[in-house]
Amino acid sequence: MLKIKSAKISSNKPLYWSQFYELSFGNFKFFVYLGLTSFKGKEAENKAKIFFKFIEEQLRGDEVVRPKLLRLKEILELSTKQTKITSDDDLALVLLDDRVVSIVLKGKLKTFLLRDGKLVTVAASVGEVTSISGPIKSDDSFMVTTSNVVSKWGKGIIKASLEEESPESSIERLLAVLSSGQEKTSCLVFTVSREQYYQEKTKPHELAINFGVFKTLFRMFRGLVVFVLDFFIRLLPERKIVVEAGVTDIAIEKKRKSAFLIAIILIFLLVISVFYGSRQRTLKIEKLKYETIVSDINHRLEEALSLYGLNPDRSRELVLSVKESLPNLEKLQIPESEYGEVISRFDSVSGQVLGEYDTEPELFLDLTLSSDGFEGEMGSLSHDTLHVLDKGGGKLLRIDINTKSTQITGGPDEVSGSIDLAGYLERVYVLKKDAIYKVDETGSKKVAEEDFGGNALIKAYAGNVYILDKSGSEILRYLGLGDNLGSGQTWLTESEGQDFSDIVSWAIDGSIWLLDRNGAVYRYASGRRLSVDSTLVSKYIKNSFKITTSEENRNLYFLDSGSNKIVVFDKEGGFVAQYSTGELGNVKDIFVSESSRKILLLTGPNLYTLELKHLQ
Repeated sequence: MLKIKSAKISSNKPLYWSQFYELSFGNFKFFVYLGLTSFKGKEAENKAKIFFKFIEEQLRGDEVVRPKLLRLKEILELSTKQTKITSDDDLALVLLDDRVVSIVLKGKLKTFLLRDGKLVTVAASVGEVTSISGPIKSDDSFMVTTSNVVSKWGKGIIKASLEEESPESSIERLLAVLSSGQEKTSCLVFTVSREQYYQEKTKPHELAINFGVFKTLFRMFRGLVVFVLDFFIRLLPERKIVVEAGVTDIAIEKKRKSAFLIAIILIFLLVISVFYGSRQRTLKIEKLKYETIVSDINHRLEEALSLYGLNPDRSRELVLSVKESLPNLEKLQIPESEYGEVISRFDSVSGQVLGEYDTEPELFLDLTLSSDGFEGEMGSLSHDTLHVLDKGGGKLLRIDINTKSTQITGGPDEVSGSIDLAGYLERVYVLKKDAIYKVDETGSKKVAEEDFGGNALIKAYAGNVYILDKSGSEILRYLGLGDNLGSGQTWLTESEGQDFSDIVSWAIDGSIWLLDRNGAVYRYASGRRLSVDSTLVSKYIKNSFKITTSEENRNLYFLDSGSNKIVVFDKEGGFVAQYSTGELGNVKDIFVSESSRKILLLTGPNLYTLELKHLQ
């Protein structure tokens, strides 16, 4: 035979008065709930007595046969009319027997079921009467609660509470986090089991925790005091007391002093123990608070992962809500190890759902070890070879990003006055105002001559050199990579209406990608501008600074100098991920190798690296 255990939170707040009523006959168990907003104090108590008495009369009239769900709805609606309960009040009827639970709700109430470790909302009312009926199983746990408990604390709190060993423990966990304000806060928890029945206990909202611990503690120490006193008295030797001519025996005085000293010691121990017990109680409440929040966070993160493929928007919403909860968790007395585990799990899930990674960059290479005072300002990555230019110091450095081997390939004579550079495998080309130069260990050689001014950019791709002339708003292509590039050819087939004066960075992967200072992105292919939404990226970055990609990389990478972040998009304009550059400050250039799973950040004298976690 199934047994029912229950515990409750009721309220006598000025803005909300509530009470539960139980009724048993035969194999039936009834719970009746009334929550009043329109009555207070004695008026509410009198209204409740009338309401519960009317309900009992109606139920007992049906005790010969099991009341049906429809009959419960009739009873609830009839009692509302007869006792003049308003539409703002909350009502609930719960009927249980060995096989079935029937629930009727009115007002703003919700019913949850924890079965086999899964939490389900089985009924929810918003003003209108809502009813549900279904079979019950051993070890089912139910909770009927006011809706504000769910909206304020989330389902994670409900699940964590119902996972406790008993309804009383569930209520105690809830009381550790529920507000003591004027909100509607009431709750019924009942479990179905085959354990031996015990008398359920009602826990009022304000007194549930306050005195139980101290009563138990006081009884324990009272017994301890009696035991210790009895023990010491037995140790004292029996002596006959003789009084002569009004002279008191000295032994009596000594015994009195000993008894007084023992009493002082015991009182001191009692005070210490009470203080210790109070401290332990405070710690227990704090632990319940952070454990409940941690359980809620884990529940929301699990739900976010499960919904990611089905409902990405809801999944992102859950992760963002967890992000808002973390500062509150940090304020509680949670051990650093447990807090670290929560943060680690959040970082993992937020990376998958939000695409946000806050990993601190690691030092990849100190460039000053290759050349004293080296201050890299820009670079060009071609496959695994990175060329870095120090414009102020007049130095060019070549780096193998796999082995970290470095070599100075140019000095002031070769690179002084350079505007930009383009690497292609082991070759490197530097752009100056009047010409393009090829630079290697043997020196520099002019390979194309033209007046570019100081407002142009250079790239090398597929055996050709490309120049973006921002002043002339055109793109020139130089065929071949030999010692004589000849004259540049106009690459654009439709140059009218193009304005490249605001372009700050560009990249080539077969298409040509242009980024302007406002974060707008333009894509060109075969000399023509493609129709794409140029504002997609500007929604995510504040100050656009660099764009990079290649034919080996399947994504576009943007450096936002305003927020020190790297934002990743696929080549169709879809958001993929976001990386923080931490406390690096002014990042001057970025280079990405998806095959090596690295982002390289140039800060001047150093190169830092970030792992491409979104590729996992």
